[in-house]
Amino acid sequence: MTQERTTYHFERPRSQRVGSVLCRLPLGLVGLSLAAVWVFVLTMGSWWAIFPLIVSLLLSYGFLYSLVRYILFPHEKMCLAIEERGIGFGKTEPDLWIFSDGIDSLVKKKDGWYELHHVNGTFLTFPSDIIDHSDVDFIHQKIDSNKASAANPRQASRSGNCCLATSCRK
Repeated sequence: MTQERTTYHFERPRSQRVGSVLCRLPLGLVGLSLAAVWVFVLTMGSWWAIFPLIVSLLLSYGFLYSLVRYILFPHEKMCLAIEERGIGFGKTEPDLWIFSDGIDSLVKKKDGWYELHHVNGTFLTFPSDIIDHSDVDFIHQKIDSNKASAANPRQASRSGNCCLATSCRK
């Protein structure tokens, strides 16, 4: 069964984006606190401290950028594409892709959103009312096949020229 590419466009409200701000909070606080220390050192007359000040502000850049976007924009436009080899996501078109072979789980949340987890740590949230049932079934089939291949890794590694499996060693 080949999966044709389907593309969905939707908007994420602030309630769905708060996690992306909070995940950058620790590094942002470290950067801001270091910046405060370096500003204090600069006011004492040590101009050499301008370089660590710049580095500490760069540490907090991701947090500050996501916080400003969270405050200024109540909704964020997103794009989601599902096809046989992967799932793409981005702002206006799918710029970033994850392999469909690494999809770990698809969970439907109480607030009407799906949360897709990938083995590399990526997780995507998208509304459940925009996605077709055929795409949900396709994702569940991929999850089942991934779990089956993970349960039997020797079956996946039997390509004929494998020398690392126990049965191939002499």
